[in-house]
Amino acid sequence: VFEDVLWIGDGRYLHNVNNTTANYNVLQLGSNEVVQALGIDPGNGLMLISVSVGQNASTTQFKTNKVLIYDGYSNKPRRSVIVDERISSFYSVGGVTYVTYGKNLGYWNGSGITFLRKLSDVSFSNTSLPTRHRMTNIDNTLYVADGHYLLAFGEILKGQKFFYYLMNNGTGMSLITHLGKGVIGYAYTTDKFYTLDTTVK
Repeated sequence: VFEDVLWIGDGRYLHNVNNTTANYNVLQLGSNEVVQALGIDPGNGLMLISVSVGQNASTTQFKTNKVLIYDGYSNKPRRSVIVDERISSFYSVGGVTYVTYGKNLGYWNGSGITFLRKLSDVSFSNTSLPTRHRMTNIDNTLYVADGHYLLAFGEILKGQKFFYYLMNNGTGMSLITHLGKGVIGYAYTTDKFYTLDTTVK
């Protein structure tokens, strides 16, 4: 959602839905470009569009990858930034836009990606890589489904952020989400849904 409008990546096109009105092909990219993820840069309030030049859902092929900066109304992006790997998700917490790219977690610094950590339990597969539905937050703590593990990144001591694993399930998670009151919901491909109360010691 950008500027109170729902945006949808569809191959080389961006569509949007404004209330009940669908607007098709609001932005049209090059014939071989594919939208991979959408986000918002908190520094300038503009849309971030992850693009690969050619299909590359599992990040197994060498492709040119970039981030487009878009205002939501022009017929072309304002800026294009080449990045090393395909960005599979953007997720903003506390004014920082975190990104997952390949097997890595980093953050968008306004002109590229700053590396934070390599994820230990994901593979180059579109069913394993951490896309947007495998990230959530509770307050200023980011949570990422790192394969079997639920990885947290947040403050344990005031002003100091740390990585730590919250749990190990033995099975890769297909979805994590904050349900409210400090409870995380998580699911598997076996169609089962569980909850974890992060407030219980």
